[in-house]
Amino acid sequence: QTCALPIYRCQLALRPEMIFAGRPFRAVLLTPVPYQQQAHDAAFASKDYAKLVQRTVLGSGKLSALEIPPLNPWGIVVLEPRK
Repeated sequence: QTCALPIYRCQLALRPEMIFAGRPFRAVLLTPVPYQQQAHDAAFASKDYAKLVQRTVLGSGKLSALEIPPLNPWGIVVLEPRK
């Protein structure tokens, strides 16, 4: 689904039976941390960019909807299979 701009809050509908063959999963939102030149330089030097994003768990299980908080400026939703 798409959300109207500006985005304040959004609900993303899911079909859990179509995700990972109906198995439980975790939804994680990746967002950028506030910009700091030193952190970006260190990430570039080490090629480890993980510290430049914040991971927020949105939910876990067989979810049919996700509440997406306000984004500034962007976010990526990652679905991870549960064991």
